[in-house]
Amino acid sequence: MTRWSAALVIAVLAAASAAGDPAREEYDAARGKYAALVREVARAGWQDLAAEFLAVARDHPASDVADDALLDAAYIYHYYVRGAVTPVRELERPPAGPPLRNGGFEDSYGDSYGEGANDARAAALLSDLVERYPEGDRADEALYWLGKVYEQHLRQPENAEAALERLRDRFPRSPWAALAEEEARHGVSPRPSPLHWSFNIAGGAQVQAHVTADQAHSETASLLVVNRSPLAPNVYGRVWQAAKVEPGTEYRLSCWVKGENVGTAGHWTDWKSYQLDVPAGTYDWQRIETKFTTPAKAESIVIGLNVVNVTDALWVDDVALEEVSQ
Repeated sequence: MTRWSAALVIAVLAAASAAGDPAREEYDAARGKYAALVREVARAGWQDLAAEFLAVARDHPASDVADDALLDAAYIYHYYVRGAVTPVRELERPPAGPPLRNGGFEDSYGDSYGEGANDARAAALLSDLVERYPEGDRADEALYWLGKVYEQHLRQPENAEAALERLRDRFPRSPWAALAEEEARHGVSPRPSPLHWSFNIAGGAQVQAHVTADQAHSETASLLVVNRSPLAPNVYGRVWQAAKVEPGTEYRLSCWVKGENVGTAGHWTDWKSYQLDVPAGTYDWQRIETKFTTPAKAESIVIGLNVVNVTDALWVDDVALEEVSQ
């Protein structure tokens, strides 16, 4: 069974502030602003927030949250600093924007990679994290995402392979190293995993999705989806991934959901093999599931959640795709 786990996702809310720890207090304040921007489906404020995370790393380099702050800043530059809530697939050619200026980090993250190159900024931040904190808790995660940014967005395969090889060599037992090996071997995910989810927006929907530690059915985190757009044709947000399956085989897709004013018509689907409706309304954690048989020649299917109506908050946890026992 797959779970959304705070240990396996980028930019997850840290533990409560330690009294009298300025770095922790500043970091937690920035994390609170991050959660607020997500809940508001904000189109502005992301670059200022990235600067706050960078200030934590700059001003408190010996703090135990310095590497977390660098990772959060990289995440924001990769996904959000375009002035809008933007699907991941549209981030490959970012529009022009001003270069980041942040005190002592200007030399590392200034004009050397060009204005508006926010994926390059993310790569610079991730590289800096690995160099400054090579034995830190986030170094393996940073190397994984550095490889992905180089490979999928900056189109630098040699740098991508160098980052992933460094990950495998230095952290052979890391789940991030295992993920990199899995992806290289299969090309697509062999099972649902939070590390493989992608997020897309159709029809200009005002939708946001991120991992949060505010709610969880099990362990310490879940997926939160917020939608400000009313039901309309081809206007929705979609969280999805490809999963390896056996052809002509019965599977069970299940998850746990919790909702606050969840709009009608939300559902999981690949538009061919299955549909699993998400309950509307306000409710505590409940399990939903469906069974389906894969097509005769299928080698993979898409596991996708469509949020198509106004939704204050939909939390999703413990997503599982399991072969039904004979």
